[in-house]
Amino acid sequence: CFFFSSRRRHTRCSGVSWARRCVQETGDVAVNYFNTFYLRLFNKPDFTDKGYDVNKNCNIDYKGENVNIQNFLAVLQGNASGTVGGNQKVLQSTEEDRVFLYIASYGGAGVVSFPDNSLLFADELLNVLKGLKESKRYQEMLIYLDSPQSGSLLEKLPTDTKIYAVSATSPKQTSWAYYCTPDDVVVIGGKTNIGFCLGDHFSVSWLEHTETVNLQKQTLRDQFLSVKNRVKNSEVMEWGDLSVSQQPLASFFGNNQMLDFLALEDIQPQKEDFLHARAMDVREARVDGLKTEYDRQREPVARSILITKINKELKERVEADMTFYRLVEALGTDQVDLLNYSTPEDFECLRGAVKAYEGSCRLFGEYSLKYVSFLARVCEEMSYIPRDKFYSIIKEVCQKTINASE
Repeated sequence: CFFFSSRRRHTRCSGVSWARRCVQETGDVAVNYFNTFYLRLFNKPDFTDKGYDVNKNCNIDYKGENVNIQNFLAVLQGNASGTVGGNQKVLQSTEEDRVFLYIASYGGAGVVSFPDNSLLFADELLNVLKGLKESKRYQEMLIYLDSPQSGSLLEKLPTDTKIYAVSATSPKQTSWAYYCTPDDVVVIGGKTNIGFCLGDHFSVSWLEHTETVNLQKQTLRDQFLSVKNRVKNSEVMEWGDLSVSQQPLASFFGNNQMLDFLALEDIQPQKEDFLHARAMDVREARVDGLKTEYDRQREPVARSILITKINKELKERVEADMTFYRLVEALGTDQVDLLNYSTPEDFECLRGAVKAYEGSCRLFGEYSLKYVSFLARVCEEMSYIPRDKFYSIIKEVCQKTINASE
């Protein structure tokens, strides 16, 4: 929402047709019971006593349960009849258009997660992109992907298809939440700590860079280098056709010729200190936020809800840890290598392993997704184990873990 509401403020000078953008967002944060500013969203600290509500001008085309893989792929492919729910808006681009795709979510090795916990695999994404090329649906394409191990979805992206992609991390690394407590400050009627991280480091960095530079003079490559320099905890990486990176940002984002006439407090970080704000592993951010909210809450009902949520999260984490440590033992592998990374190649095997785990344990979540790396490594490096046996072992281990936790 920050990107589109921000660019909407610049519509007079951007040259972008807003009818040609499509937003898929769950929209659950703005209406969350624990949102200090109900129906409003803030993604960076603010000391101006007015803050910029990024939810204010954000028109969402697919919301809630309609943010799913089916709709995502249908939108990309321009298949309105393939959408369910939402307003049926889809990509209607031609070979004359430049297309920008931005994904922010959770993920693991070769997968990115959707709000319903369904997983889109790297080979599925790459096949859709290949189809877009073959059907001449773009002149050039830009992809920004912000999720743990996001590089693993893009490392096989061809270098000659006019698609340039930037990932928040290398294939092996987690991504990082940003503006976390105590830097989650929004001053509206008095200082308030939101209690949760306000954004992700990669996304915050490219969005704020976009807001504060001349988009006609700065290139995609310039932005990549700026973001890479700012994000310290993970390695921001570029993939695909690097020739596209020489395009000015305005080619994809519109221009901002009126920059000098806009209110500076609306478009610039307020404090230099916040270029070095608190960051944390995004897989730890939810529990950290819940604990922070619990510590500051005084209402018994709210505290009861929060402690239930915290205990549920921690229980599921313990179950995931125990399941995969037992799986290591059952397969006779080394626990030291549990999270070692292998480039996913055999996606048929990986899909089968994920299906076996989710069918017998529980759906992968933001924390347990880190263990998809292990499943991928077994598929790539232990092919001597028959797949059916591998899947059966997963199911047996899951059942043991479930029985032990009851």
